[in-house]
Amino acid sequence: MFETRLKQRILASPSLGPFACNVLYPAYARLYPFLHLMWSFEFDGRRYRYMFHPYGATIRAERIVEVPILREELMRQGSRRVLEVGNVMSHYMPCTHTVVDKYEQSPGCINLDILNFFTESVYDLIFSISTVEHIGLDGREQSPEKSVLALQHMRTLLAPGGRMVVTVPLGYNPALDRYLFSDGCLFDRLKFMRRVSKRNTWVETEASAARTAPYGKPYPFANALAIGYFATGSSADGRRGADDREDP
Repeated sequence: MFETRLKQRILASPSLGPFACNVLYPAYARLYPFLHLMWSFEFDGRRYRYMFHPYGATIRAERIVEVPILREELMRQGSRRVLEVGNVMSHYMPCTHTVVDKYEQSPGCINLDILNFFTESVYDLIFSISTVEHIGLDGREQSPEKSVLALQHMRTLLAPGGRMVVTVPLGYNPALDRYLFSDGCLFDRLKFMRRVSKRNTWVETEASAARTAPYGKPYPFANALAIGYFATGSSADGRRGADDREDP
C-alpha cells in the first residue's frame, strides 16, 4: 500500500522527472522497511511512529513515545467524553476534549488544580501525559504525596466502564514511584519503557529495569517511563492486577 501511494505521488509530480520515478522510488521503497523500524517503536504488541514534532523538547524527551501512545487512545475513544489532566495533546493535534491544567493559559483550558476539579460530568477516558509527577512538587508548597491523591481523585471522575491512562517519567517524583510499585497502586496494569540511546530510541522493558533508571542520566529527561491503565468495573478494579510490576 505504501509503495503504491509513493509511486502515485511521484508520477503526479512531473517536475521530479524519470530519474525520480526510475531511481528514487525503487530505492526508497526498498529502504522503507528499515526506515520504518528506525522511525517507529513497539509497545504492548503494537507498533507506533515516534513523534517528531518541533514543540518544546519533544524529540529530545520522553514525549516522543508518550504522545503516540496516548494519541492512539484518544483517537480510539472518538467523540465520547474525554478529560485530559495537563494541557499536552493540543500541542500536537486539534482537540475538543476537556482539559484541566493549573498553570497553562490556553483557550478552553480550565485553570484548576485537579484536586479542586469537581463536576457533575463523568468521563469515558481520562488521560495524562507527563503531568502527575509534577503535582505537589512544582509549586511553593512541596508535597510529593499529592500526586497520589491526584490519581485517586481522577479515578472518581470516571464513568462506569471508563478508562484512565497515565504516563509517568520515573525518577522525577520518588514518592509517586514508590506508590506505582506498591501493592496499593490503583492501576490494573502497568507497562514500562526505557530509553536506550542518544538518538532517543525507546524499548519496552521489565519493571526491574525501569525502576532503577535515574531521571536525567545518562540521557536528558526521563530514562524510563511507566504507563498505567485503570478501568472501572474491571475484574482488577480496586486491587492489584496482572501486570509487569515486580514484587517490592
